[in-house]
Amino acid sequence: MKKYIFFLLILFIFLSSGFTQDKNKIDFTYYNDSLGIGVSFPETWELYTSKENADDFFKDQFKANKSKDESPLFIGTKIPQKTVFVRCLTEKTGSAVLDYFQLLYSMNSRGIEVLEAKYIEKKDTVFWKFQTVVNDLSLQFIEILTIKKKNAFRVGFWTYTQLYPMYEEEFQKIIQGIQFKDGNKWVADWNQLFSLVPENNIDFVKLKGVEKQDTASEKSKGICYKIKGKKNNIYLLGSIHIGKREMYPLADAIENAFTASKYLAVEINAGDKETSNTLLLKATLPDNKTIDKVISGSLYSRLKSKIEDFGLQIDYFKQYKAWFFASILTVYNLMSLGYLPEYGVDLYFLNKNATAEKLKSIVELETIAQQVNTMESIDQETFLSFTLLGLEASKQEVEDIILAWKTCDIKKMEKIIFKDSYNSLPYINNLYDTLYYKRNIKMAEKITTYLEDTGDYFIILGAGHLLGEKSILKILEKKGYKPELFF
Repeated sequence: MKKYIFFLLILFIFLSSGFTQDKNKIDFTYYNDSLGIGVSFPETWELYTSKENADDFFKDQFKANKSKDESPLFIGTKIPQKTVFVRCLTEKTGSAVLDYFQLLYSMNSRGIEVLEAKYIEKKDTVFWKFQTVVNDLSLQFIEILTIKKKNAFRVGFWTYTQLYPMYEEEFQKIIQGIQFKDGNKWVADWNQLFSLVPENNIDFVKLKGVEKQDTASEKSKGICYKIKGKKNNIYLLGSIHIGKREMYPLADAIENAFTASKYLAVEINAGDKETSNTLLLKATLPDNKTIDKVISGSLYSRLKSKIEDFGLQIDYFKQYKAWFFASILTVYNLMSLGYLPEYGVDLYFLNKNATAEKLKSIVELETIAQQVNTMESIDQETFLSFTLLGLEASKQEVEDIILAWKTCDIKKMEKIIFKDSYNSLPYINNLYDTLYYKRNIKMAEKITTYLEDTGDYFIILGAGHLLGEKSILKILEKKGYKPELFF
């Protein structure tokens, strides 16, 4: 059953389309001129600057006496989760920022695990990352401290350890958006903080769990084919819909094929806001029904428990259908392992195209309506139940399939996705037939029309569609075409 999540990982792009955000929508929402600090938050966050405008969850953190009670200057929290937040504390101080490491050192001796620590002399800023256990809950923090005109600004980021990979990148963007007033100008002193190589490391801190990234790692090969049409070439790239930064850069041959193509073809255009809105509309139960009314009590209890494991409240999602809950569970499970929709191969090329000087025409192999109709044609309770079971996949198992994709190890990918699942349970066989093989036939028909066109096509679709004996490639071979593997 652990292979089930891999099946979802590479077959459906709509798993990620409802979870992507417009990264450009960030506006400065708060300036404190007396202290000389400004902050911006993404539109999916709420910003509180006093007890009066704070959510009930955060009211108690705003005290009357800021200097003694460490009342925050502001708190930002991601909605609707309320399980991750950023807060800024400020106090008058004449001490050097490096003194902050005395606190770090003492905390390190009290059971707090320091994961990373550095002092950036150029910016007179301390950065450190740590985790601890409070009331049996594992929590992870990042804190940054800097001195500006005898004001000490501490900005901290907090969430549950299992949710940390989902939100770290958003926190980095928030930090990079903080500005300090210098005369009449606002200067982003923390801009690019996370990409700076520290000029001084603090040697007395024993760092744990820090892995150095290999910047000279080999470029990802992916699963990519070329097929010659009558008057054109098409390129088929198997996608991982939810990925990691480490999947990039891609091999030059893939990038060159994209550049040379006139058209960009995807299963559905996940970067289109209208597509996301249509998805959410079609995923909503009719007649104001809620999920607890349409599935069994025992399955609802399992669903509620797992949703809460991700630090979410099920009430926020109650209006959605069972198949969409399967999508939510899959995405959040992968995000908890450090995989993010924005690093999916589809979105990588959609974003690349959106910022190119000459835009390629985007065509879709399917419509969101077709994908939703496919999902609704299967037994909903069974699908959701199997999804819950499939979430047991370990981080290592997920990384195995990513590594196989990066190195173009087709045999290994086929073994992971098919060999252990196929012929195991009748339901799995029927599921593969509905969600995989029948769609392969229809998409192969669409690709055939591209092969009869003029102008090259760069086609991105779930890697699973290019694997196995019933793949799109096998269907095209029967039509007389000869796919050529890139690597």
